[in-house]
Amino acid sequence: MQLLVGGLFVLLLIIVLGTLLVRARIDAAVGHLTTVEQPAQTSVSALTRSYVDQNSNVWIFLISGDPAFRRAYLASQADAAEYTRRLRGQVGADPTVARLLDEVEATAAAWRARFVEPNITARLSSPGARLPDPVTNRRDYDALRTRLTALDARVDQLTADRIAQVDADRLAANWLWIGVLLFAVVVAGATVFVLRRSLTRPLDTLTRQVRAVARGDLDRPVEPVGPPDLVLVADAVETMRARILKQTRQVAVSQQQFARYEEGQRIAEGLHRRVVQRLFAMELSLQSLADRYPPTAAALSATIDDIDRTIQEIRSVISGLAPREPRHGGVRQRVLEVVADSERALGFAPRVQFGGTIDEAVTDEVAEELVPALRETLDNLAANTRPDRVEVSLEVDDRAVLLRVTEHGPVIPSQPSGAERTLASARQRAERLGGTLAVSTVPDTGTTIDWRIPVPRTGLTAAWRGPLSRARQPAATGAGDPWTGLVAGTAGGGHARSALPGAGKGEGAGARREHPPPVVGLTLQNTNTLTAEGPEIKIKPVGTRRVFSGGGAQ
Repeated sequence: MQLLVGGLFVLLLIIVLGTLLVRARIDAAVGHLTTVEQPAQTSVSALTRSYVDQNSNVWIFLISGDPAFRRAYLASQADAAEYTRRLRGQVGADPTVARLLDEVEATAAAWRARFVEPNITARLSSPGARLPDPVTNRRDYDALRTRLTALDARVDQLTADRIAQVDADRLAANWLWIGVLLFAVVVAGATVFVLRRSLTRPLDTLTRQVRAVARGDLDRPVEPVGPPDLVLVADAVETMRARILKQTRQVAVSQQQFARYEEGQRIAEGLHRRVVQRLFAMELSLQSLADRYPPTAAALSATIDDIDRTIQEIRSVISGLAPREPRHGGVRQRVLEVVADSERALGFAPRVQFGGTIDEAVTDEVAEELVPALRETLDNLAANTRPDRVEVSLEVDDRAVLLRVTEHGPVIPSQPSGAERTLASARQRAERLGGTLAVSTVPDTGTTIDWRIPVPRTGLTAAWRGPLSRARQPAATGAGDPWTGLVAGTAGGGHARSALPGAGKGEGAGARREHPPPVVGLTLQNTNTLTAEGPEIKIKPVGTRRVFSGGGAQ
């Protein structure tokens, strides 16, 4: 469109300039014709007439001797001189006219010298003198007439040339106008074609693209071409298409995540029902066996520990599979991203292990210090020690959040350095939250860095201990209830093992670690059944001791 407007403007400018030039040329030619050539023709005619009057007045004076004709002759001679001067000013620039004027003046001077002046003098001195020979006058006067005729012909030629120039200029102007009109017709046709292409075609293209998007072809972009109004509409449709496409993809991702959540929940429930409970029952059976047969306790202890670790690992897997909405920004994912970022600097991928419900238990405040501390520690190892292998574990229980980084390779330098400053920064982050940072080094083996933050004891273990503490009271169980000693870890010299939530360290000589399940209530009943809101733990007597024989809690 801009090119079209520019072309029309240039065309109009050319037409105006051409018209002005041709008109100026025509006006100049006509003006020269009316002010030069035509007045020159008049002057030549007057010059010729003045010489004819001179000849006539001379003959009449010679015949009659009347002084009036002599004066008329002198007046005609003055007129001839004036017209000659005018002709020199009008067309004297032409070489031929200038030459012919010189010849006319020379011939007239010769005619007057040989015929007119002598005869006038003779007539004045002798009134009765004989008339001169007409042949002499005719010869000189005819020569003068010949020069005047040539002069008149040359001025007529100049006039004809000027008229021809005016006609040629007018013809050129006519052809110019014809050409301009033809060009205008061509431009008008081209304008219609270009306007159709610049307006109708972009509109048709936009219509096709919008219809395609409306039919569901969201991957087809809408091109913003054409006039500004169409570009505005195209931009709006393109923005709408991009937004719909983004929302559609988000819906697809949400559906995939929901499907993964459902599948994770199914797998987690299956692991809990079929694996964890059986392992839990197996561990309780082995603990009961070790209690009944003390000589086997040492041999069974390692197996019980392995079962404990296996249960913890399976619970960590269940925690990762369980569908949830992370409340604190996905600490697990952020830790994985930091570890992945360190792979290039370390030259290998560190091993990562999680324990407990990371995303639920780690608060925003802890996460904002934990993630930078991990990044600084890994950068420290990459820059200062160049380890052969690095292990990262993040574990959460009801007492603390523990971030442990173990490197296998050269030990961390003890002198102040960039590594020490980095560890000092990580230590400050832990201390701000009331935690600690401990570095333990084993020669020729490597270094372990423990970043520990305590958490309030309001977790799951406390939820179990309330009912258990109430279970110890005689009002709840009776003064002679045999289960009170078992729960307290003192019945018959026996002790509570890891199967009993709330049986903390120091409760009995053989007390082991706790495994707090995610339940919200627990009651101890006289029906010899330990019931929770979740899986059920049944207790039945075997001889003089009480042995757990049922499945565990999640």
